Amino acid sequence: MIKYRFDGTLLYFAFASAVLVFPVSVLAQTNEDQYRASLFSLISLLQEQIAELQLQLASQADKATASGILYEIEAEVVASYSVYQGEISTRAPQLYQAYFDRLLTVLPDQYDDHIDELVVFTSGNQGVGAYVETQVPYTKDWRYAVSESEIKEDPESAASTELMVHEFAHIFSLDQAFRERATARDCHPYFTDTLCYGSDSYLGQFIDTFWSNQMLDDLQSAQSESRFDQADFYDRYESQFVSEYAATDPAEDFAESFTQYVYGEMAPRGSIADQKIEFFDQFRYVQELSDAIQQEL
Repeated sequence: MIKYRFDGTLLYFAFASAVLVFPVSVLAQTNEDQYRASLFSLISLLQEQIAELQLQLASQADKATASGILYEIEAEVVASYSVYQGEISTRAPQLYQAYFDRLLTVLPDQYDDHIDELVVFTSGNQGVGAYVETQVPYTKDWRYAVSESEIKEDPESAASTELMVHEFAHIFSLDQAFRERATARDCHPYFTDTLCYGSDSYLGQFIDTFWSNQMLDDLQSAQSESRFDQADFYDRYESQFVSEYAATDPAEDFAESFTQYVYGEMAPRGSIADQKIEFFDQFRYVQELSDAIQQEL
């Protein structure tokens, strides 16, 4: 699942307003051993203060996200951790760090620094296992959110890894659209609250190829009450999707199809679902991403 905005003000304000106390004795040390000991002490102090700030963020994160996807699925934030050099807070449960380590292993190396925050949330009422968010204007910072029930599973299990691959599809496709400014001014009204994907983007080409205006009209009508109301739409177009969840949104269709591509899954030969999987063969860079992920499966 994907969202395009998150309010980073809280994160940056918390760090900007923090008062870090630096021992003045460090500046007066002349002995190398004493200086080194004081430096280690300073580093330890800074780590403790950063951990305290992360706890503050965790307690307030629900306020920052209440109007977003968590509100829609009636879920709440359990914990929130900023990411620094591939690590989350030392105070985070080990299973959270283990999950995050697995996530960075699955992601191709060039995307490891894109994850700026890890959020854990209650499961809610729609069975959402994970979602990703970024902010506009785009800064390459992503929030990776995972449900409390999902993060307790074995992160190396097939189901958990497949979910990570799915969420990564959102990251690399949106990253390309924003970095290369492959967006459009006008598009179908379905995308009014999200983003118009340009024809030069992976997502734009995918939508132009597989989503007619009639399909978008039908999906928009089916989801008039909730984005998760796609059952009737899926029943009508079932043969065109690799999964029922793919029918919830063109971006989810892209992510589900990419996941099947990575895993080498097959749809009925010649079907539109099969064409969606083969769609990625035309992009050398996407092939390289798939190859990198496959080495970690």
